[in-house]
Amino acid sequence: MYWAKDPVACLRTDTITRHAPSFQHKQAVWKENVRLFSERNGGIAQAFQCEVSLQREALTKAMKTLYFLAKEEMAHTTKFSSLVDFARDHLGCDVFSHLSQGENATYTSERILQELLQVMADQLQAEHSRLLAGSTYFGLQVDETTDITTTKELVLLTRLITGGEVINRFAGMVEVDDGKANTISSAILAWIQKKGLDVQKLMGLGSDGAPVMTGKRNGVATLLKGQSKHLVAIHCIAHRLALAAGQAGEAVAYFRNKFKQNLGELFRFYDNSACRMSRLHQIQDMLDIIRTTMKNAVDTRWLSHDEACKALHKSLPVVLLSLDHEAKDNVTAFGLLAWLKDYRTLATLYLLCDLLPHLSALSRCFQHAKINLLQIHSNVQTTVALVRTMREGMNGSRLSKLEQDLLAGGRLAEFSISMSPELKLKWQKEVREPFIDRLLQNLQDRFDSTQLLSSFAILDSSLMPQPMPEDYGSAEDEWYSLREYIRQNNGLSQEQLVKLLLTEDTMAELYPSMRLLASVLMVIPVSTADSEGAFSTLKRVKARLRSRMTNKTLNALLTISIDGPSVNDFDFDRAVSAWGAMRNRRISV
Repeated sequence: MYWAKDPVACLRTDTITRHAPSFQHKQAVWKENVRLFSERNGGIAQAFQCEVSLQREALTKAMKTLYFLAKEEMAHTTKFSSLVDFARDHLGCDVFSHLSQGENATYTSERILQELLQVMADQLQAEHSRLLAGSTYFGLQVDETTDITTTKELVLLTRLITGGEVINRFAGMVEVDDGKANTISSAILAWIQKKGLDVQKLMGLGSDGAPVMTGKRNGVATLLKGQSKHLVAIHCIAHRLALAAGQAGEAVAYFRNKFKQNLGELFRFYDNSACRMSRLHQIQDMLDIIRTTMKNAVDTRWLSHDEACKALHKSLPVVLLSLDHEAKDNVTAFGLLAWLKDYRTLATLYLLCDLLPHLSALSRCFQHAKINLLQIHSNVQTTVALVRTMREGMNGSRLSKLEQDLLAGGRLAEFSISMSPELKLKWQKEVREPFIDRLLQNLQDRFDSTQLLSSFAILDSSLMPQPMPEDYGSAEDEWYSLREYIRQNNGLSQEQLVKLLLTEDTMAELYPSMRLLASVLMVIPVSTADSEGAFSTLKRVKARLRSRMTNKTLNALLTISIDGPSVNDFDFDRAVSAWGAMRNRRISV
């Protein structure tokens, strides 16, 4: 300190050495460096702005990390800190060090993470609300389930129009006390009110067809029609298709009592034993056949029966060899072997391998997000025509190759399976014909052209009578003009016409009523496939190790997982600004 007060004529080297590590000297050096830095880089304000920029970048990258975890359905509260530490310490992401603003403000706590998560989810939900407000009408998909904590959850998904395109968006997972119609309808109306929507704009309600949803007296649809008189309630077409196929099988005694049960028993026989599965794979390897495992046929999974039958058909010789080996010590294997070596079993398996792919293709079509009422009719009629050809003949099908497989040189010849004209005729009379007839009847009954469909038929030229009579449709001038427009554009598809009505201003001016009709058509949800997908996401997100998750956090995670864009497309700058404006922060963003 003496040097700083009085000048000296000489300096001793040992005194300088002792002074260098002192606090006073270090402070002087720091102040001198700050002065020099200010002269070179714009002063203290510029240095402060640089620090603010680094802190905002750190928070933005932290938010991106959190968004990535939510999008990938990973545990965000337990994995975030370790992922940030790994990126900082091993990947050179030094910017994360600017998150820490003292021992009490590291900005990695669970409270901060939940705030950041909610801000991002709110941003997506605000966009959803904006689209809903701009849609002429909207529809709802509604379904209920029970989560890991046995809490009854009601899933809501909206169907709306934006830019002439129809989109389905996740609206929320609502906790309900019970599954009664009054409770569900009240929850739906409360959600509509919370969003500030006009209930009269609700034009479509899609459900799985459960009585609580579609009951004529006190069902949810009936109660909601009291609030929105033009509401159209639809029983999910994918569920209807599954019921049509399932009930066709239940009507045939052999399907109901033997085939279906034994197909499930065959799956469990291998699935419940690692040793048996290993021996099955060894046989496949010895025969140089690609490994194929048995698939489980479950009624609640729409495509599972097709997959189960195809897997068994593909690996049939291997399964027969395996069962023949297992039957020496296992009575279940003995019974399954006898069942598989029955001509009726093989003929039924081959028949289903011909039929079910067409039904599966129709089901996948029904699960498409943009399918509407008019598209159902043509798709069903195409499938009905294909099934009817199988009723009339078997050329080119797997069933036509069964006899070849059983004869000498065929892939099943070594198993000595009995086949005779009497067996074939009996199977055709007792199984094949009744099953196909019942399936055709069910498809006709469950997808019959209704008055509702005929009301929208004027938007699809393929459903109009040809040639079109003069009195087809109402006597409105608007319809006559549109009919002439359709005549002049013979190649105009239903999709093209609807898009023109929804997007072209001139079409909207000429045909305002037709535009409203097209809007109603597009927002009616005809499938609840997206609801089923939301249930799958729910089970992955709210798993056993995350069972204490609140409903608010659950909805935020589901919103990001289901509807959130990729990390590259999300507006993180806006989210960071919104989070920073919530309250005073130590970190500058």
